[in-house]
Amino acid sequence: MSIYKLLAVLICCAVIMYAFAIYNKRTPVNTITQGQFATTTDVNAATISKKPVVKKEGITELVLTAESVFVLYVHDEASILHFKEPEKQLPIASITKLMTALVIKENLKPDDRITISKEAVEQYETAGQLTAGQTFTVSELMYPLLIESSNDAAYAFAETFDTKMTGSLVSLMNAKAKDLGMTQTIFNNVSGLDARGGNLSTAKDLALLAMYIYKNHPDIFKLTNITEHKIINEEGTYNVTLKSTNTSLTDPRISLKKLGGKTGETPKAQQTLLLITESPRSTGHLIHIILNSTNRHDDMATLVNWVNKSFTW
Repeated sequence: MSIYKLLAVLICCAVIMYAFAIYNKRTPVNTITQGQFATTTDVNAATISKKPVVKKEGITELVLTAESVFVLYVHDEASILHFKEPEKQLPIASITKLMTALVIKENLKPDDRITISKEAVEQYETAGQLTAGQTFTVSELMYPLLIESSNDAAYAFAETFDTKMTGSLVSLMNAKAKDLGMTQTIFNNVSGLDARGGNLSTAKDLALLAMYIYKNHPDIFKLTNITEHKIINEEGTYNVTLKSTNTSLTDPRISLKKLGGKTGETPKAQQTLLLITESPRSTGHLIHIILNSTNRHDDMATLVNWVNKSFTW
């Protein structure tokens, strides 16, 4: 073989090896990329893998009433365990209040004062048992917002943003959603009610939100994990025992440790639920999301137990 033929063969081999290396570095087929995000430290730069742990053989099919379902296992990276219509845009009801709370935490001081207005009290439902003229710190008002899902509290926070901030609470919520890569999320109000078109998102987008909050503001989920809390404001005009709307927190059918979550329910959204639990063997945590369900707590118990039993941890 001449020197020229030998060089030609070597060059061909080098090209093939280079192409193979590039092929191996590409995004695997079994991964879903959402806003380039793969680690819990930076939600905006990660890969969500579909198969983080080994699924057992012969697992029965999961049947739920929910229209959209998403389960994310968060350890060193975020990995999808189960999904059904994860990118379908649906009303999310009061799961909205997780974003409401996040924007409040990042823009107001814990000891800022908020006075409840007549307009706030006139919001739909009486959760939180607020009355006009009461004054709370931001920290105090977060309890009725997240434990009893008070629409009155959400509206009072929105009024505070209107007077103190350069942007409305709703506009800042949409801006934050954009920052987190929640491309299919639209907020039209701060509470999650169907008014003004309601708030729309996807189970996958909500997983991004939950990851960010859990990493950067875990105290929000700690509040949502409280089943009952007595609060008295400084003026003594508010002496109420708040009770959580999330009965999945005490559901004996769910054996994994609960770390927090948020319920929602409106005529358009039906029942929604986001629940965070420890993973089996406490190697990380699981984010479970259910949208448009007719029985969210039964669905959630079935989902959590199915995930627990279907994978080798």
